[in-house]
Amino acid sequence: GVRKVEGSRGGITQSSANGRTYADLPADAKVQCDKAAKKFVRENGQFKTEAAYRKHFIEQLESQKYFE
Repeated sequence: GVRKVEGSRGGITQSSANGRTYADLPADAKVQCDKAAKKFVRENGQFKTEAAYRKHFIEQLESQKYFE
């Protein structure tokens, strides 16, 4: 189902365009995401938090039609 969370910009609920979250990813995608997060998440990097990276990762998967 699609979970739309209104008014949750940046804090507790990260959701992508159609409400997918890290929890919705299959195990192999989570492993990939975690590995990549270790590389990309740093204080002065593009992604300051793992949550921000996860959101980006899910958007990337969606743009590649991973979930279709």
